Amino acid sequence: AGALGVASPAASPSTSKASKPRSCANTTNPDGVTDEEVEVMTVERLVALCKSRGELIKELSEELEGARGAHEETAAALARSNAREETLEEELRRSAERCSEVEAGRRSARAALAEMASQNARLVSAFSAKKEEVRSLKSEVAEARKGVDDDNADIAAKLLAAQSEAASLREAAARKDADVARAEAAAESERASSRASSRELEKLRDRLAQTERSRRRLDAEHAATRARTDDEIAIAVRVARKELDVERAQFQTERSRWEAERRRITGELSAAREATAKAAEDAAAARAEARAAPRDNTGASASNAHGHQKRSGSSTASTNPSAPYRDPLRDPFRQQTNGSNAAAAVNAKAVSPLRNPKSWSKTKTPTKQKHSSSTAKSPGPNATPRQRAEHHKVKGNNEFHAKRYEAALAQYSAGLALDFSDDAFRAILHANRAAALQAMRQYCEAVVDCCASHLLDPKYLRALQRRADAYLSMGDWPNAANDLEALTPHMGAECATKLAEARRKVKKGTTCDHYAVLGVGHEASGSEIKQAYRQLALKMHPDKAPKPELRSAAEAMFKHVAQAYATLSDATQRKRYDSTVVMSRFRRSGGY
Repeated sequence: AGALGVASPAASPSTSKASKPRSCANTTNPDGVTDEEVEVMTVERLVALCKSRGELIKELSEELEGARGAHEETAAALARSNAREETLEEELRRSAERCSEVEAGRRSARAALAEMASQNARLVSAFSAKKEEVRSLKSEVAEARKGVDDDNADIAAKLLAAQSEAASLREAAARKDADVARAEAAAESERASSRASSRELEKLRDRLAQTERSRRRLDAEHAATRARTDDEIAIAVRVARKELDVERAQFQTERSRWEAERRRITGELSAAREATAKAAEDAAAARAEARAAPRDNTGASASNAHGHQKRSGSSTASTNPSAPYRDPLRDPFRQQTNGSNAAAAVNAKAVSPLRNPKSWSKTKTPTKQKHSSSTAKSPGPNATPRQRAEHHKVKGNNEFHAKRYEAALAQYSAGLALDFSDDAFRAILHANRAAALQAMRQYCEAVVDCCASHLLDPKYLRALQRRADAYLSMGDWPNAANDLEALTPHMGAECATKLAEARRKVKKGTTCDHYAVLGVGHEASGSEIKQAYRQLALKMHPDKAPKPELRSAAEAMFKHVAQAYATLSDATQRKRYDSTVVMSRFRRSGGY
């Protein structure tokens, strides 16, 4: 009843009991005035006391009325509480019914939970079955991937066959229709055999059509390239002809000068011979006169001899019959006795470019003489190390032009092993050995030799050119681009074309050719690759660099060698790399 906000009936009597003692106390003596005090009070004070008593009576009557109203309210609240108790009993009955319903719901929920537990058990068993099915599907997917890899290898082989077929199509355009008809007939027969083969044939047809389109495009590009090449060749031929004309003009000038010199020397020699003959005749006449004259006529003979001396212009030594004969061109005293002709002949002999070896190096020699001078002659036992190194260089060049690259490599190495102080010549030997190594597909060693050559002579551009070629051959496009940038201002259009290609490959992110790095072919076995790696790892190790300046180049080559071996030694990675190379070649040929 207290919670419902209804005053309990027991509370009202207590309230009235609490108020009644107050009213009784106030009725007997509310102001606390005794009778003695009343007797002595004045009238005014008595009137005031009566008034206060009347007011007190009014208050008591009001309180009585309030108590009656509270009693009535308490009775109404009790009636309301009784009604509410009845409603509460009704609600309690309904709550009991609802509890019974909830209990029934709980029992049904328990039954449903039991059913759900059984369903969960069935789901767990189904999940395990699905798990096993997923495992089997994964194994099937792995087998399918293996099959796809095999199919990719077959596709690569078929792509190679398609490339060869495209080449045969370019070579024999007349038989194209017949080959296509046979290919279509073969495709129809294979399509009848199985749906897979039919799809493969459709793909092959598409690739064949793409190959045909690429062939046409390549033909157009080849025609344009050939036109450019013809223009460049024509320009080079014109430049070579101009240079040849200049060399011919220089040679003709030198030849005319040599002819004039030869005619002058021949004239001087003939004049000297005539003077010698005349002197011999005068000497013979003097001897004859001396024999014919008497022995005691010494003065006359002396005067006659003196007259002959004046006529012939010869000395007494030359007219002496007992004096031996001297060649006027070899007699050191002939320039004093035989006039200016013999002296001119001796001077011409000393000045002539035909007899001065130093003048040969200043004049242009014909091409045949240049090639004939490459024959190596033995330097002799007293030759200096520099001369012996030059001898090894000439022999190495001969072996290189004869395509005996191992012998050329041995000659260049023998020249470098000698002890001589000529850095420029050592740079040339290193560059030549790099050319031999590059011809033998040993690009890493060629790069190190080119680095050594560039270190010895930074102005020797041939070393940079050969190093750039080695980088291009092994697919090291960033380093090749750096060298080609340095060479482009000095080389020309071909170097600019290579630089553009190298920059394109750098942007594309193309990796090195691992086979070229190890110096083996694409058909090399695992043992051959391992042997090549061990040899290069020992040679390219940074600790074995011949100079500290070459350590960085050796480290770069060692990293390339290690990466190439890591790729090619693993069968899976090598297969993936080979398929990537085949696909890139097929794209470059215009396959799709």
